[in-house]
Amino acid sequence: MRKISILLLSFCSLSFGLIAQNMTLNEKSGSSNSYSISDINKIYFQSGEVVIETQSSTENFSITGLRNLVFDQFITEVEDFNYSISELTAYPNPCGDVLNISQNNTNASYFIYDFKGKLVQAGRASSTVNVSNLKTGIYFFTLTDATNTKTLKIIKK
Repeated sequence: MRKISILLLSFCSLSFGLIAQNMTLNEKSGSSNSYSISDINKIYFQSGEVVIETQSSTENFSITGLRNLVFDQFITEVEDFNYSISELTAYPNPCGDVLNISQNNTNASYFIYDFKGKLVQAGRASSTVNVSNLKTGIYFFTLTDATNTKTLKIIKK
């Protein structure tokens, strides 16, 4: 299974205008684990597990045993900017019905998650992605190829 990295620090940084204080991982069994966003290095999905790396430990949770991930106390602001990481970019942001993608690899895939972490759209990346079916709001756009995975906060007008 392709390792999909979601770098929380990148979409919780002030440059995105998004600040979260805590993340809570709720399991179907009723137990939960809370993490300070400032302590999380990254979260990624690998071989049917969610892996959470903090500054002091790494914890693995079975995806089938998870109920949800909850982010508390979000503060957001909307800015019109183009954001670039390495060779992968998505613009304009905020976007209308079309999101433009600049990337050097024709074998890239994209995934769009809503604010609650639910996958709402996915496909093979091309130069544009039709997002007209998405409601107005904040989404996390993950673009991945054989060597890179980048997640950006996307605002749909």
